[in-house]
Amino acid sequence: MEKVKNNHQSAQKTVMEEMITYFQHNTGGETAESAAKFLRAANWNLEEALQLFHRNQEELEEDDYSDTNSDHSECDNLYPPPIALIHKGSFENAKLDAKAADRWLIVNIQSKAEFGSQLLNGHTWANETLAETISSNFVFWQIYDDKEEGLKVSTYYKAESRPVTLVIDPITGLQMRSWRGMMEAETLLEDLMPFMDKSPQHTTSSQYKAKILHIHRRH
Repeated sequence: MEKVKNNHQSAQKTVMEEMITYFQHNTGGETAESAAKFLRAANWNLEEALQLFHRNQEELEEDDYSDTNSDHSECDNLYPPPIALIHKGSFENAKLDAKAADRWLIVNIQSKAEFGSQLLNGHTWANETLAETISSNFVFWQIYDDKEEGLKVSTYYKAESRPVTLVIDPITGLQMRSWRGMMEAETLLEDLMPFMDKSPQHTTSSQYKAKILHIHRRH
């Protein structure tokens, strides 16, 4: 059994190395580390990783992003957080404000060590249509995992990957949906549509009524 597991891990590592080599070949000689960062940001989807790379190159123009020396400094502060969107307060305060406004709470847990966090800031949250939709219909709270509260929230919701985005019911505190890694704004916008059809209070009320009805039918 252990041998089979080792063989599987070895095969997986070989595939990842081949993807990195292919990425380098198709991007004019990116470093292996830079290639791996784009691939991780795209959850090892080669086509999406290449699209992210080319879009990033277009935006950076003459800034030579590929010339790096391999620590996390190259991706720190590449794109600023969406300050206008972020709730100014603690997680509990964000949850209370979302409950008072009868809005779903979107929680984005970031990591300075993961390039996907930078791509979310630069491409996803910066999307004008998505930002306007979130601002008008949700409460948005962003935190880094090296902050005490970020670690606390990610532990509570068992959010191990980075970056991760959650939709939280502010009334019950339950996690309703999650996304791992970098997401395209259009995809996230589509996924958020069902949450705009029913508010937290409406959803909780419906669940409560269904539970009461179920109890009555049993008696």
